[in-house]
Amino acid sequence: RGKVIDEGGNPISNVNIYSDINGTTSDENGDYNWELKNNYEITFSHIGFEEIQIKPENLNKIIVLKESSLLGKNIAVNSSLDNRDLYNTPSSVTLITSNHLSFRANNHFEGLTEQVSNLNYSSGTSRPRYFQIRGIGERSHYAGEGPPNYSVGFILDGLDFSGIGMVGHLFDLRQIEIFKGPQSTVFGPNAMAGSINISTNNPTPFYTGKLETYFSSDNRKTYSGAIGGPLVKSVSFRLSGTKHSQDGYRRNTFLNKKNTNGKDETLTRAKLLWQPVNDFSISLLNLNSNINNKYDAWAPDNNEELNTYTNDQGMDSQKSNAYLLKIKLPEFRGLETKFKFSKITSDLLHSYDGDWANNEYWSEYYGWDPSVEGYNYEFWDQTDREKTQNTSEYIINTNENLVLPFKSLLNVGLFYSNISQIDTATGYLFGGDATDLNSKFDIENTAIYSKISSKLSNNFEVNFSLRSEKYTIDYVANGGYYGYPINAVDTSKTYDFFGTNFSLKYQINEDLLLYSSVSRGYKAGGINQHPSLNSVSRLYNPEYNTNFELGGRLSNDKFKLNFAFFKMNRTDLQVQISSQQDESNPNSFTFYTSNASTGSNSGFEIELFSKITQNLKLNYSIGFLDTKVDEFLYPTGLDSLGELIYQSGGNRKLAMAPDFTSSLNINYIHKSGLFINGNITSKDEYYFSDSHDQISNPYSLLNLDIGFRKNNLTLSLWGRNITDERYAVRGFYFGLEPPNYEDKLYLSYGNPKEVGLKVSYQF
Repeated sequence: RGKVIDEGGNPISNVNIYSDINGTTSDENGDYNWELKNNYEITFSHIGFEEIQIKPENLNKIIVLKESSLLGKNIAVNSSLDNRDLYNTPSSVTLITSNHLSFRANNHFEGLTEQVSNLNYSSGTSRPRYFQIRGIGERSHYAGEGPPNYSVGFILDGLDFSGIGMVGHLFDLRQIEIFKGPQSTVFGPNAMAGSINISTNNPTPFYTGKLETYFSSDNRKTYSGAIGGPLVKSVSFRLSGTKHSQDGYRRNTFLNKKNTNGKDETLTRAKLLWQPVNDFSISLLNLNSNINNKYDAWAPDNNEELNTYTNDQGMDSQKSNAYLLKIKLPEFRGLETKFKFSKITSDLLHSYDGDWANNEYWSEYYGWDPSVEGYNYEFWDQTDREKTQNTSEYIINTNENLVLPFKSLLNVGLFYSNISQIDTATGYLFGGDATDLNSKFDIENTAIYSKISSKLSNNFEVNFSLRSEKYTIDYVANGGYYGYPINAVDTSKTYDFFGTNFSLKYQINEDLLLYSSVSRGYKAGGINQHPSLNSVSRLYNPEYNTNFELGGRLSNDKFKLNFAFFKMNRTDLQVQISSQQDESNPNSFTFYTSNASTGSNSGFEIELFSKITQNLKLNYSIGFLDTKVDEFLYPTGLDSLGELIYQSGGNRKLAMAPDFTSSLNINYIHKSGLFINGNITSKDEYYFSDSHDQISNPYSLLNLDIGFRKNNLTLSLWGRNITDERYAVRGFYFGLEPPNYEDKLYLSYGNPKEVGLKVSYQF
């Protein structure tokens, strides 16, 4: 029994106090009285405070919880190969906890991308799917752009949604970990640049829950709820759900609608945990996502009033159903054994009005006459994608009960996955060489990985991990051109990979830790899907990188500093190329992947957390990135004799890789419960694509939250982009406008000013 108070001596009610299999909460006076049924660590957690774990023998009558504005040393990192806290992780990691988000109005990962150094994303979908970390990552995955093979992993509750990360709703969040640099030894070929790992709250042995709602100026309505607790003896559950809708910041003047870019999203999650004894458990997760979004984000005149003119409704939907089963066996002679099995089925539809306008628009402003031209200036593209992924993983870890030399800990894992993806596409495909395409990818991936961590002294630790992987891809496709069959394709390829990570960690003193690492990452090769390509051009090679990193963490009660300097050497860069094949048709782009020779990415990340006063905290992060891809050649079309015309690329910075990114966050909390949270994010200019030299404009965004928190209730008035800045999140350069079809930069803008209200209650 005891009492929970804050640093000012005030009692804290409704603190969650629990061990592995039972728990309680504090009353209105901060008091608790609880019969502990095991000798495992006790967790004390409450919104707005730093979570702590205490062994029973160290438990005091008075427990003091610190406000969570500064990240504590004991926050665990979930997606590493071993059980580590953030402070002792020898890698560059940005960690965002639920307590940090509780002062901000962000219900989707999209709202956080501007606040993470050296993280970028490319628009072109209703929610971010394609991310770039330290300048590496995809920008799209249209039909014909190759297999589902990505550079940045996107993991939600242990489920791999890489490349289809629209499911990143943050309600009932526990924490987000963004690893920067190669993570191939952990996640394989989907994490050559890094990984984004989102974890939500797990079942607890006591009842708890949360209700939350948003309203905003974009006709936004978000309703969310979660509840969990014991179901029967040794069985607990967690149910959560989110329903989100909004108009989408666009007004279609032709259809006279303001929701042609709107969102309609529903996500539900159910977790079940059976834990009959302390070190044995079986957990089951089911996630259902129904994202039924519209898509209408482009206009021929690039107007900043965000008007659109399309006459056909674009869609960007994702329906996913996922299961994850985890089994943890009892410890046996210092060995801990885990099994993981998952299955994800997703149906994705992406369609858009390819000319971004309507007959009346082209006739009035450009003099297009269908009776003279012989056809309406109308184009439509649609891709229906069905993806199924099955994975199995077997992991053995050692703990301190198994004595190995140098206090070593060993992890060994076996991994298997199978991906089946069926694409059905219609439109002006492969530069007009096809109007429909039916394709199927089957990808089989088998890997074995291991990590050993050894303490050579009390202050010095060595870590070495490796992963050996066999990756097989089979591809079959057929299609047609206005009813006439085109060349069928049937090909396959097998790759063998080997990734490593070697790191040194040195504890200078109680507050300062330094680390250095060398890691080798990889990304699988793939298949260019154009039906007329010869066998030499059909396949493109894997890409490899070697990353050298030096970093550290400085931590005390008032000041925390994380820093990392890196230099990455890249070979066989996979560069995405697009070129317009028919100057009179805006949809006549051929997208394909080629290998450049070599390149490099270097830079740094710095994160600063400071407690200026008891009530005033400051967080600042900055990232610098210097990228280079060497010159390479790629074909852009045919000359009058039918010979390929080549254009040089590279010899410049990478696309979607701004030199500077930064975020400044100031948080003030008055003892009455009033709080103000201000945030300024900035991003430097960057190239939009590898195939042209068009550059974005640098920009800064101002966000503000003003609210009141009392016990478990939070009310806040919030604003995003409150200066109503127009900033581009994607750019294409091609000829759209008749009769001359001159190349022009077309832009899709980020969200304008939005003001709203958030109400949250946690119990």
